[in-house]
Amino acid sequence: MPFPHANTPSRLPQLYDAASTSWQDTIDRLGYPGAYAELAAAAFATDLSSRPKILDVGTGTGALAAAIIRRSGPPQSLDLLDVSENMLEIAGRALRAHGPRLIHGAVGAVDLPERAYDVILCAHTIEHLPDPERAMSWMRRHLKPDGRIVLSISKPHWCTALIRWRWGHKAYRKTEVESLLATAGLTHLATVEFSKGPPRRTSQGYIATV
Repeated sequence: MPFPHANTPSRLPQLYDAASTSWQDTIDRLGYPGAYAELAAAAFATDLSSRPKILDVGTGTGALAAAIIRRSGPPQSLDLLDVSENMLEIAGRALRAHGPRLIHGAVGAVDLPERAYDVILCAHTIEHLPDPERAMSWMRRHLKPDGRIVLSISKPHWCTALIRWRWGHKAYRKTEVESLLATAGLTHLATVEFSKGPPRRTSQGYIATV
């Protein structure tokens, strides 16, 4: 079954479609590319010895995927998944040098090979899902043995609360995320505290493996 989005489930794709043209400028201004670079540096201390197969769940404009690729090196394959067609098109253009495959759909609602990916990325998508345990388990099933999942998830803060009125997303404490990872059979490797700007207040990075 698909994973419908929490709150405004039918409106979320349209909201993100409408915001797509200004999305990258907004996250640039707020400092998220810098935060994602910190997360990538923590996830990959050195370049991978082989080209990874990457799935980016809820790719948006591809900002996290871009940061990871700059750190890990060119991927063997790059699959971008999002419910917003407009976001997918923008991400595809931004990452076109890597030959991305654009997949329109929600977590759990698309047919993808299991145990196929070396790296799964997921930035600010879990927060929109009514059943994050199922979503995390879905991602875990699509990781290869020793595969790595890299997450950025909203955390409780008054800034997060201000944003929630529009996007309807949730926020998760570190202990809650650790529980989600453990339930899915993922080993929590590290938590990444972003160093500055809005990401420091609103978001937290996590790295886990099978």
